[in-house]
Amino acid sequence: MITFFGMPTRSSGIIRGLQIATHVGGNFYDKNSLVLISGDNKIYPKCVFIRDINKSHARNLKNKGHKIIYDLLDRPVADLHREQGINPKLKDISWKDYVDPCIDVFLVNNRKCYEMLEDHINPEQKIVIMPHHLITGNKVEKIPNRPIKNIGYLGTMDQLHSKEEISKFCESKGLKLLAKNIKSHKECIDFLKNIDIGLIYVDHNDRTDYVLKYKPNTKLTNFQAFGIPTICCKYISFEEHADKRSYIKVDNTEDLLSAINDLISNESLRSQISENSLKNAENFKINRIIEKYKNL
Repeated sequence: MITFFGMPTRSSGIIRGLQIATHVGGNFYDKNSLVLISGDNKIYPKCVFIRDINKSHARNLKNKGHKIIYDLLDRPVADLHREQGINPKLKDISWKDYVDPCIDVFLVNNRKCYEMLEDHINPEQKIVIMPHHLITGNKVEKIPNRPIKNIGYLGTMDQLHSKEEISKFCESKGLKLLAKNIKSHKECIDFLKNIDIGLIYVDHNDRTDYVLKYKPNTKLTNFQAFGIPTICCKYISFEEHADKRSYIKVDNTEDLLSAINDLISNESLRSQISENSLKNAENFKINRIIEKYKNL
């Protein structure tokens, strides 16, 4: 049993809180109002704070004997971007600020995040790499074979670069570029089922450096839940949580366009990557991720 504290209207709270709580028999509270959102009205021995932690609240729970777990997620990315709004030349922030003696376990997206925290924790504290589970829960579903029509991106528009150039290239090939930021779980699944080739791309610069290093595996894993052949830039989480044969990695826009051309013209390549994607997705079924939470 685990109690989660997060924002019920944010994807972080829904994915890493409500969805997990349902499967472990736990509960979920709004971290700001402390209003119960899901489950029994009690605080379980393990408490997970999602993306943000109220240290005063956490310390009180710690003093009552609860274990405190901080799911850092992409908090450092958001914090750097906020600071860059004041100082655009800033390239890094202090990860020491995320550490507090009351925290027993930190959950992070990948090994790179682990390394940024490990020099700041005390010997009693632990860091656990916790990848995101599939958007489809325990279901891996292959998109039926069909003519290539839609190339898709799911996420915030500031994390899709060269959109106009990609769109024009797609039009020249008789394809459509579909790019949306959807919050509804059902709408996300419906959107993904309509995608034939997945796309995740940003240029590497001072603002995206943290994105590429510390963002989770979510975008790629969601595509792979449907066996969608996907073209990606160099996210550390993708490299860590996906077989290199299960997607195409590119360095720049030119390589990206070339990869699109390869996929639409080579059915065998599409099929191979699709099958590898489905195989990789099996590792992120929610029941497998739940076991990691139980082992906390």
